[in-house]
Amino acid sequence: MSNAESEKTQAGLPAWAVILDVIGTVLLAAGLYGLFAQSEAPFAETVDLRANATALIVIGVFLMLPLLVAVVRRVASQAQR
Repeated sequence: MSNAESEKTQAGLPAWAVILDVIGTVLLAAGLYGLFAQSEAPFAETVDLRANATALIVIGVFLMLPLLVAVVRRVASQAQR
């Protein structure tokens, strides 16, 4: 098994893209919480989610894009078969 094959998940997606997607999802959730939550976050002393909400949302979405591209490419390649 080559190195490229070992870095893919069971679904055939790159592991690095799945990891970036998880990080992006967490950042997106934190940004949305900071934007819409009425109460303070439990860790509000260290991170101001309200001030950084837009940046967290944008960064989270961009980190989720590589997995989306990988899924679309995989579906397109299977559709051509």
